[in-house]
Amino acid sequence: MLIAAGWFATVLAALYTGTATTPEPPRGPDDCTVFGSCITPADVLSFLVLPVALGLLAICLPLAALARRMTASAVVAGTMTAGGTAGTAWVVITVLAAGR
Repeated sequence: MLIAAGWFATVLAALYTGTATTPEPPRGPDDCTVFGSCITPADVLSFLVLPVALGLLAICLPLAALARRMTASAVVAGTMTAGGTAGTAWVVITVLAAGR
């Protein structure tokens, strides 16, 4: 489980670094008059961390138990768990997006 959490932390750190280091375009003096118009991608990422983490945990726990029974190596089981969780999340997001 800790190996999978390490993979997720690595991905989140890479996303945050990528969005935080992107220079922002210049804004006019009245560009931030509407609520939410000045939210940066890094701000959105910080708002999404808790719901996404809870969703990944709900998927990750059963997959971790299954992967641990399939292999004796904790590193392999954690990597399998992270991959399975990412794949499952991708399918869920794709199905939800197709339903819109």
